[in-house]
Amino acid sequence: MSRKTLIKRLTYGDLALFSLLIIISVSALIYVSVGVSQGAVVKIEVNNKLLYQYPLNEDRRIHLEFMDIEIKGGRVAVTEANCPNKICVKQGFVDRGAIICLPNRTVITVEEPDKQGVVDATT
Repeated sequence: MSRKTLIKRLTYGDLALFSLLIIISVSALIYVSVGVSQGAVVKIEVNNKLLYQYPLNEDRRIHLEFMDIEIKGGRVAVTEANCPNKICVKQGFVDRGAIICLPNRTVITVEEPDKQGVVDATT
C-alpha cells in the first residue's frame, strides 16, 4: 500500500484523532518544560543516606571516593565516576530532576527546599 493510497483512506475521524494526539503531546511538553520548577537545592545521597545538601546557586566541586560532582551556573553534573558505563557522567549538567548512578548507589537530586515530600511531575 503506497503512501498516497493510505492518505486517501484516512477518514475525518482519523484526522481528528491525530490532531487530538498532537495537541495532547505538545501540551504535555509545554507542561513539563514550564510546569516543573527549577530546583534550588542539590542533595547527594549514597545508599539512601543523605551525605550533602548544597544550594544550587553556589559553584563548587564535591569529591567522593568513587565520583566527582560539580555544581556550576545553577546546574549540577557528575564529571567523573568509576562506574563501568558512565551513564551518570554522560547525562551532563541538569537543573531539575535527578542523576542516578546505580553501580555506586548514588542519587543526586535537584529540588525545591520547601517542597520535600510533595508529589510532583518527576515523582
